Amino acid sequence: MRYVLSCAILGLVLVLGSALADPPPVGREPVKEKEKEKLAQGTLADLTLGDGSTVRVTMVSESVELETKYGKLTIPAADIHRIEFAFRIPDEVSKKVAAAVKRLGDLEFEKREAASKELREIGLHAYPAVEEASKSPDAEVAKRAAALLGEIREKVAAEDLIFPKTDRVQTAEFTVTGRILSPALRAKTAYFGEADLKLADLRVFNAAGETHNRKLIVDAAKNGSVANQWLETAITVDRGATLRLTVSGQVDLWPQEPGKYMTTPKGVGNVPPPGFSAGSLVGKIGENGAMFLIGDKYDGKAAASGKLYLHIIPSHWGCPSTGTYEVKMSRGER
Repeated sequence: MRYVLSCAILGLVLVLGSALADPPPVGREPVKEKEKEKLAQGTLADLTLGDGSTVRVTMVSESVELETKYGKLTIPAADIHRIEFAFRIPDEVSKKVAAAVKRLGDLEFEKREAASKELREIGLHAYPAVEEASKSPDAEVAKRAAALLGEIREKVAAEDLIFPKTDRVQTAEFTVTGRILSPALRAKTAYFGEADLKLADLRVFNAAGETHNRKLIVDAAKNGSVANQWLETAITVDRGATLRLTVSGQVDLWPQEPGKYMTTPKGVGNVPPPGFSAGSLVGKIGENGAMFLIGDKYDGKAAASGKLYLHIIPSHWGCPSTGTYEVKMSRGER
């Protein structure tokens, strides 16, 4: 009897052990250790706030829901490289602005003056509503709104008076525009712990490492043999951020006689500004940005926000050039 009982128990143990050892059914695979670690760490990013400051955060939200022209899209936070947020006005501020704009046409002078003062103090967030009010058929409202627009323009940079209506989300595979459905992103910092960051307070999300310590190769045959042959990089910088570039390599301006007319990223010959010497490496931020000299080293602040473009000034003899420059880039804090 004991023998039979022992065998039964042993069999049960073997069956249970076999069941536990079996792999889980398809569709329920265990999370790999690296994935577990990634989920625990979250997505490290630099967030540019509405006042221009930048803060390093860890994204706690696992995904971002975006309402696009073609339907709702859920994008994993780990896949996001950059978000350019649409201009949003906090609800409480929006209500104050609407009420103040309405009082611009009040019958009482004191209330009109108080409304102008309140809108002036709100500043940037009041601009779109004030701009609309400047078109009012009410002469008093239009006059006051026009004066307020001038005062706000004096205090706010022209670049900040651009109000994008859609969020722009960039991943390694695609870039898509729409409206993020959540009013806030969940994130944490080393100093303040977890918090819900309202989208109205955010301007740019940059995944850490996406624009730091990058290497680029600029080929003279493709980006330096004809004028305006620009290399459009995948790197986006923000206005006011420190841009650091270190360049090495050589370019042959006359390949017909190899090695006779070599140049470095500084270029050859002395060309007075605003010109650039042949072979010199130049850049611009944004497709229509102003061209600036990079040479073998550049350390300065970005004058605008946008993609980084690179170009090698072609040979003055009008012949194709050969060779490459290697560009090492790091993007400093704002």
